[in-house]
Amino acid sequence: MHANTPALTHPIAALADDPADLAPQAVFTRERQVAFLHALAGSGAVRPSAAQAGISYRTAYRERRASPAFRRAWDAALLSARALHEDVLASRAIDGVEEEVWYHGEVVATRRRYDARLLLAHLARLDRLTEDARLRAFAEDYEGALERFAAGIDDPAPVCDECGEALAPAPGERGEGPADVSSPGLCDRCDRPAAASRRKKAAAPAPAPAIENPCPDCGGRCLDEDAALTKKDCMWLGNRLARMEAARPEGVRNQFQFPGHAAGDVESEQLAAFEEGVEEWWLVVPGPDGEDGQWHFADPERW
Repeated sequence: MHANTPALTHPIAALADDPADLAPQAVFTRERQVAFLHALAGSGAVRPSAAQAGISYRTAYRERRASPAFRRAWDAALLSARALHEDVLASRAIDGVEEEVWYHGEVVATRRRYDARLLLAHLARLDRLTEDARLRAFAEDYEGALERFAAGIDDPAPVCDECGEALAPAPGERGEGPADVSSPGLCDRCDRPAAASRRKKAAAPAPAPAIENPCPDCGGRCLDEDAALTKKDCMWLGNRLARMEAARPEGVRNQFQFPGHAAGDVESEQLAAFEEGVEEWWLVVPGPDGEDGQWHFADPERW
């Protein structure tokens, strides 16, 4: 060790024992997640909530990125804290916020500032979160949903897939036995036979209109000059190019390897030659302007 290098106070190996430096899954157990969410619902602030749960706020954000279930519970906690933010906003709007005025290192006065723009922006974000039916259901039954989340249920506030109405907790969610609530479900209204019949009719595809002059090869609209062709039509451009490239001999140049000619122009000329059955169509290149009606070939001896 260099003579001027100070000795380390703590061994480097000991740093790995700091909970903030361990992998998130090693320290951020479901129990700690619930503690963090309880604190977040009470304060709406991430850093003090993480400190109260005994984890780094960076660990909380890593888990939020990694776990959709935890991310949903986090957002629901923020929604449940919305009333707190509204009270703070009202107080700031009416009473303002007192600030100290410093001059030359001393407090010389105080002033009252009325500025709630950041809080208004935060409330607008919370308003957008309410558009998510599952988040809304979680926030409206926050304590019960959090208990189910603590029990290991990743979707503790399920909603009807059809109308978004919150579903009643299953028996297992009330502690009366195991239950799987992660699978999608329907509310009683949407699960009625009449509603099921309407869904079935709505999901049934409309019959395709009859083709007046179907293509003899594929039965599609290839013969209709005004039709917008798709992959199902054999004369769709993508299908035509695929057939040409499948027939291109191995080892010959492709459309990108003809100096002095744009690849798109070469491709168009070779496609036309291929479909007309021209021999050695893979050598066809665009001719000089004004020389239509004949094929022009690249000289392979010059390659």
